[in-house]
Amino acid sequence: MFFSTIEYLNFLLRAGNRHDVHSPFVYDLYTNLILDEHPYYVYEPIESLRAGLLLNHEKIRVSDFGTGGIRTKERELRIRYIASHFVKPARFGQLLFRLVNRFQPDTILELGTSLGISTLYLASPKKNARVFSLEGCEATASVARLNFSKMNSMVSRMAVVSKRRSGFEACKGSSPASSPQIKVKLSL
Repeated sequence: MFFSTIEYLNFLLRAGNRHDVHSPFVYDLYTNLILDEHPYYVYEPIESLRAGLLLNHEKIRVSDFGTGGIRTKERELRIRYIASHFVKPARFGQLLFRLVNRFQPDTILELGTSLGISTLYLASPKKNARVFSLEGCEATASVARLNFSKMNSMVSRMAVVSKRRSGFEACKGSSPASSPQIKVKLSL
């Protein structure tokens, strides 16, 4: 405890501010994206969806494919528990939105859809981007698909890929015409 306190005090003495960043790219990224507090148009509807998930007492059977479940790889959890413990906080989702808005990628790959909140933040800034989100648990992917359908106007091209039997099989997103059926074979 004493050592970490001394280390923290040393950090405070040596740390500068954003003006100490020499790279113009990093300075601009930090100043205009990370520090940005502008409330963009998607924040309120996505956070409203999150609030609804935090009130949802429904239980789903969750398969754990990598987060290191305490005792078992499969357990029943309430959606509100998942939303409060496993979904990225609003500030990180909003940062993802601002990054995609700034760099405008054509294709986005997300590993671990969970309930779909961060996926919505990733998919919202660029309507014609192809968003692929891999989720190992079918029950969680089903909740995510339902959330995507609630936010249909925000997402145009998305495929949620969930684990089925021996590999991953893509599930159509909110727009079947723009999200082709894709099969991705991965062995776990």
